[in-house]
Amino acid sequence: MKRKILSVVLAVIFMFALASCGASDPKGVVDAYMKACQKLDTEKMYEYFPGQGASIENDALGESDIDFFSRITYELGETSVDGDKATQKIQITTVDMTTIMTELVTELTAEMLTNLGDSEFDSEAYVNELLAEKLSNPDAKLITTTVTVNLEKNSDGKWIISSPDQNAEFLDALSGGIVNSLTTTLGSLFE
Repeated sequence: MKRKILSVVLAVIFMFALASCGASDPKGVVDAYMKACQKLDTEKMYEYFPGQGASIENDALGESDIDFFSRITYELGETSVDGDKATQKIQITTVDMTTIMTELVTELTAEMLTNLGDSEFDSEAYVNELLAEKLSNPDAKLITTTVTVNLEKNSDGKWIISSPDQNAEFLDALSGGIVNSLTTTLGSLFE
């Protein structure tokens, strides 16, 4: 009898442990989304963050995309829940895309000047090759950013990551700072 009770108690504890590891709470959703990002599993990414836009087909992704996303690391922090809304702190470390883009523009400009008038120079191929090289460099500069992810319950009562406009800092951190950098650069061009 004691053995049967012990078995039932252990089974209940095991079920709770499995449930807490899943994506049924805000922390689990962000964790599952980040793991999907690292694997570049776009179908899973879209499941947890449906507002991020149309799902990208995995065969449309290049080697540099895979290199970039596989290098993302993260640490989850404090979770706060208020009814159907929640926030999740996260520290994200990834390749510093602001630095890479600055280097890319500098090197592309120099290469274009060198090949001025050469109709055979393929600037797009050059950029793709250079970007892939920089993203696969194990010594590429990294950036660490701590941000808050906003979540909400969908119509089925499941937690999802809220719309991109509510998660601009999160998306910028995931992109290695390139979103903010481009916004600042483009904004200064039109001032």
